[in-house]
Amino acid sequence: MKIVEVMPEFGLAGAQRMAESLILGLSEAGHQVYAISLFSEETSITENLHKHSVPVYFLGKKAGLDLSIFIKVFKVLKTIQPDVVHTHRYCMQYVIPAAQLLHIKVKVHTVHNIAEKEVPEKQQKLNNWFYHHCDVVPVAISPVVQKSIVNRYHLQNNDVPLIYNGVTRNYVHVANDCDIFNFLNIARFEPQKNHRMLIESFKKVHDVHPKTRLTLVGDYSLGGSNAEYNAVIALIKQYKLEDSVELVGAVDDVAPYVERADAFVLPSRYEGFPITLIEAFCAGLPVVCTAVGGVPDIVSNEENGLLTSVDAGEFAHAMIRLVEDDNLRMTLSEHAQRDSRKYSQDSMTDAYQVLFEKLIAR
Repeated sequence: MKIVEVMPEFGLAGAQRMAESLILGLSEAGHQVYAISLFSEETSITENLHKHSVPVYFLGKKAGLDLSIFIKVFKVLKTIQPDVVHTHRYCMQYVIPAAQLLHIKVKVHTVHNIAEKEVPEKQQKLNNWFYHHCDVVPVAISPVVQKSIVNRYHLQNNDVPLIYNGVTRNYVHVANDCDIFNFLNIARFEPQKNHRMLIESFKKVHDVHPKTRLTLVGDYSLGGSNAEYNAVIALIKQYKLEDSVELVGAVDDVAPYVERADAFVLPSRYEGFPITLIEAFCAGLPVVCTAVGGVPDIVSNEENGLLTSVDAGEFAHAMIRLVEDDNLRMTLSEHAQRDSRKYSQDSMTDAYQVLFEKLIAR
């Protein structure tokens, strides 16, 4: 099959890393895979795709609605003549009209967040048209996301395939050479990821256990807000946590931080199916997460992680439990690593291959 994967850009967030894994998996399976980035930003992901001989088209999109992208997408798709066009995030509005004009039969869109939060309301109306009149097949990354798509776009469950995101990472935990307990969060700085509540929670933890540290990996340049980033920094200064909270910024490889962490924390207001959580599971990290979106589809409270409401005090209490209870950490770690096997790159790639072949044959 000829398959085109389309992203706004291949930054270092979860959806982009999922797309990278899928592109490489499909390529290794013998398919001709092409990547389109609406923006013209080289990243470690696009460099990795180049190394694996995957063609990457950069379209030079400008901020906001850029009508020239319609023509550029049309020209690329006309040149490639793919069997399958697979879009992510907000790309449908630029890609599906061109795919329709070129009579490309198979059009698939993966929804990486709960449907009502994926794109603005006006674009949701456009997405609804694509699903009902252009034969675009939406793929859900978790049962909660699937339900949200069905409800928002008035579809049936059978219309929305469920395919879990997958990663393939082998982490080697590095023994902590000091007695500092290190919490890790990996997320771009935007209100959804709720860094401010995390700082509030960590302040409560640090007051009880001064030998704790919080490492924040991520940057507003990944798609978040500069204002949000600045607000988090101001809160850290307000609570005098400058020596206990490390702001790493965006990194090409999160492995060194994952391998040195004692626990992973995810305080989001809403989520789809966070890749960072799966990576924490692969590393056997005990996790504390808010029970939002697709997170409870991955985390079973008290079984392979701890779930809380979106409340700073409750979240802090769960973090304190991890610091104080060695047996709890060990149990959660073992169960998380066990359950991570369900979310492999191979399983994800196989599921998409089956879906694409089924849609081509219908």
